[in-house]
This record gives sequence, structure tokens and C-alpha cells, in this order.
Amino acid sequence: MSIYLISFFSSTLFIYMGERFYSNKNSDTVINTIKKIICFLIILIALLIPSIVAGLRDYSIGTDVLVYGNFWFNKSFFNDFSTYTKWATSSSIGYLYATFNYLISRFTINPHWFYFYYNFAENIIVYVAIKRNKDILNIPFAMLVYYFLFYNLFLNILRQGMALALILLSVSYIRNNQNVKYFICLFIAYLFHSTAFIGISLWLISYVLKLKFESIVIRRNFLIIVGILFSFFLIPFVNLFNNMGIIGDRYAAYVGNNNVGGGFYQHLIMFCLPTLILYLWSVAKKNMISQNYIYNFFYTVVIMATVLGFLTLRFTYLNRLVEYFDIIFILAIPYIVKNGTFRVSVNNQNILSSLLIVYLFIYWVVIFVIMNSGETVPYLFMQY
Repeated sequence: MSIYLISFFSSTLFIYMGERFYSNKNSDTVINTIKKIICFLIILIALLIPSIVAGLRDYSIGTDVLVYGNFWFNKSFFNDFSTYTKWATSSSIGYLYATFNYLISRFTINPHWFYFYYNFAENIIVYVAIKRNKDILNIPFAMLVYYFLFYNLFLNILRQGMALALILLSVSYIRNNQNVKYFICLFIAYLFHSTAFIGISLWLISYVLKLKFESIVIRRNFLIIVGILFSFFLIPFVNLFNNMGIIGDRYAAYVGNNNVGGGFYQHLIMFCLPTLILYLWSVAKKNMISQNYIYNFFYTVVIMATVLGFLTLRFTYLNRLVEYFDIIFILAIPYIVKNGTFRVSVNNQNILSSLLIVYLFIYWVVIFVIMNSGETVPYLFMQY
């Protein structure tokens, strides 16, 4: 597992160096341009490190690699683009996921290159998503949250991983009322994985929170109640979307399966509840940000993820829905650390972020090492 940790921390260190280097701007335009180029190269190295790890992995790393990853990449060699994408979409493979496979297969027949470029694209999107919210969080810390919580997961859920990264990117468009860009981003995510349409719930949450009637707390509670009711009546919605052709038959089959997914007890207890407590504690200590839109947006998402996490223990079909709330934790955790009122001080220094890094490491060990979620640990280098 050491290769993952080395990758996570070295990538984060380069991101820290790049951000600090460029933040010290000079009055000279030429010098600033040179700094910008150097910063770009440093960040590029940072994002390449985990991407190389993803590309060099054995095909046994990530269960979906052998389920459909290699299969659809290998099939892209022997078909023209139209035939290949029609075959893929008729088999519930996203159009853009198939397109990505096809484009990479024009340059190489080695699937390892596909996994490298695919993860590299995901890492870039996540970094840009975090960068676009730099006014409310610490970028290196947010990237470390991503690595510990989602990097290994992305090695497994190939199609949905890209969709989740794009949904994360859409948050900045929601914040800035760039609705056209948001829906374009949502549509692109949908073309990678059809469950991405669930991401529209984030836009609805933001829309309601920005309304001017009643208090924002009342609107937040209204959203939570509606979200819970929707999850209970999700089956008829899924069947409706299936009949309309929006989602495939495989997702209609999910709602009939009530077996609890592996690791969701740990996910709920170690992932959702601690973050929720962090948000609740900040409000309990000093109610200075309860009327803040951004705070309430993240707070609502955290509550929804926690409640749906409980419901997932009974209705496994909610697993797909919960992940579109979980991905927002990449922004929600760094936000509350930077802007929340809860502090852990040693010598007048707030060490909350350091304690959370230790906790994230423990979470990663429990979920991905001990529980072996997604079968990404131990890491094995490619055999051929």
C-alpha cells in the first residue's frame, strides 16, 4: 500500500509548491508569466504521479477493469466509431466512455495507456473543480481529501468515476449561477454514466437555498424531508426513466435488489457521521455562519449523504445516489475546516486539518486496505 501513500503525499506536496510559488506574484509581467509556466509544470507533475500509478497497475486492481474495462477497450480496435459506440450504448456503456476508449485505441493497443489517460483526465477535472473553489478552501488539503476518499474508488468504478468528477466540477457553476455551463457539465457526466442525472439534485438544493422566502434553515430542512421522501419513492421514478430510455435496464434491476452493499456500515460510521458532527459542532459553538448560503449548501449535502447512508443499509439501490452526494465531501470537508468555528489548538495553532489527515488515513486503511473495497490493495504492477 506504500505506493499509494507515496503517490498521495508527493502529489499533494507538488500541488502545495505550485500554489505557493504562483501566489507570490511580482510586479513584472514577464516574471509572472514565467512563474505561471513553472507553476503549470509543477501542477502537471503533481497530477501525473497518481495517473502513472493508475496506468502501471495490474488488471486485477479494480474489479471493473476485468468486468468491462479491458473488454470495451479491446473491442474498440476492430470496429468503426459509429458501430462501436452504438454497440456500447446498447450495452449500457456511456457514449463518452466508449468514445474515450476509441480515441486512445487509435494510438495504442495497450489498455494500460487507457487507464493512465483516463485517470489523468479525472485528476485534472478534480483539481480544476477544487481550484475553482479556492476562495473557500485550501487546495492541497482538498486534493489530499480526494486521494484518501476517492482515488482508489475511481480505480474501480471507471465510468461512474468520471461522472462523479464532472459533478464535482459543476459545483462551481452552481455557486456562480452559471446555469448553462452547469447543465452542459451535467450532460457530459450523463454521457459517461447515466446515473449522473441524479446530480441535478445539487442544482435543486442550491436553487431552493437561494430563494428569498422564509429562513434558509427552514428551506434546508424542507429539502432534507423532500430528499428522504424521494428516496423512498425512487423505484417508480427509476422505472419511469427506464421506460423513457433515460437509463438502462440494469438500473431498473438495481432497485429490486435489497442486499446491503459491502462496506456501507463503515462508510456511514466513518465517512458521513464524523463530517456531520463537524458541521453540527461548528454551529453549536457559535451560530455565526448558519445563514451563510455556501455553508448551508454543504451542510444539506452532508445531511443528505448521512440520511441516505442509513437508508442504504435497507435499500441497496440508493448506493448509486449516495455517491453523488459523497463526492461533494471533497469540497465540504476543507470548507468547514477553513471557515468553521471548531478549532483544535496547540500553541495557538489550529491543528484540525492535521488531525483530519490522520483520520482520513485511518479511513483509507479501514475501507481500502482492511475491507479491500474495490480490490485495489495490495497494489500490483502490470504483468504485461
